[in-house]
This record gives sequence, C-alpha cells and structure tokens, in this order.
Amino acid sequence: MIHPLVKYLTVMLLLLLGSSLATAQNLTDRQVRNFIATMEELKPLESELDAFEAETGIDDQEWRSMTNVIEAMRGHQIYGKVDRAIRKHGFKDSGEWAQVADKVIAAMITLEIANQRPQYQAEMEATLAELEASDFMTAEQKAQMRAMMEQSMSAIAAMQNAPEADQRAVRPHLQKLKDIMNFDGDDEDDDY
Repeated sequence: MIHPLVKYLTVMLLLLLGSSLATAQNLTDRQVRNFIATMEELKPLESELDAFEAETGIDDQEWRSMTNVIEAMRGHQIYGKVDRAIRKHGFKDSGEWAQVADKVIAAMITLEIANQRPQYQAEMEATLAELEASDFMTAEQKAQMRAMMEQSMSAIAAMQNAPEADQRAVRPHLQKLKDIMNFDGDDEDDDY
C-alpha cells in the first residue's frame, strides 16, 4: 500500500512539471507572508473557485502550476476577485504572485519530503522485506513491485528541487502554509 502522502507528493510532482520555478530571485520572507495573506483572503472564494474548476472542466493534470491556474482564469468572472486579492497583498500582478506561489509550494514539498524521508524509507524497506518473503507472488511480480517502489522513491527524490534559500524563507511559515492549503497528506480535501 502506498502511503497517502507519497501519493499526494507524486501528484504534486506532476503539477509542478512545466512550472516556472526557475526564476532568478530567491523567495523572501515578505513574499511568503504576502502569499499566505493572499491565500487567507481567497479562502472565502473557495466555492467560487470550485465552481470555476467544474465549469471549465480543468483537471489536476492541467493545473500544473499556479501560473497555469492564473492563465486559465483570465477572462473568467472569478479572475477579477482573485487579482484584487493578489494586488492587495503587495504583488504587482497575478503573474508575479503565481511565480511566488509555485516557488512556495515547491519549497513546502521539499521540506515535507525531507521531514518524512526517514519514515518513507523505513516503510519502503519493510514493504520490500514483506514482498521478498511473500509466497503468493511470482519472481516476476516481485520484480515489478520492486521496480514500482524504486520509481516512487525516485519521484520523491526528484521533488526535492527547491533552492535552499527558498526553503529557508518558507521553513518558519511551514505549518501556517500547510494549514491554509490543507496540506496534510489527505487527498480528499487538499486544495493543491
């Protein structure tokens, strides 16, 4: 069984592919605080944002980054409300906010993986030991399962790509960010 947080983080890797994480400047504490303030202000719009998602038919694969989310919103009635909240909290425009959001999320994932890695490693080793001891699987099935687990661990390692400076900016705010974004490893209620 794959740990729910591993599944969540794998989805996040897919969401972050193609995002504009490689900007020249590192995150600042002020940017992280402004991002949090924006997310708090957007919380009351959650039902409207859910309606936008349902109306447009956008799925998780299409929402690769906050940059893509903002682009998808342009021209929709919700965009004005979102853009006002973004500008109110010190961002010059929604594009700048989206780049900061992508970097904050990447740093969150990197920090969370680093915090959980020993647990994942222990779970993977225990699962591999059970797999090897199983009398109910063929050697071929065991090899396939082992390969899938190795791919999962590789995906987790690949997600640890946020610059150290971004991690330092996010670290003091990690719990607040996890709370505001429902980032708890439970797939059902996560916003991102």
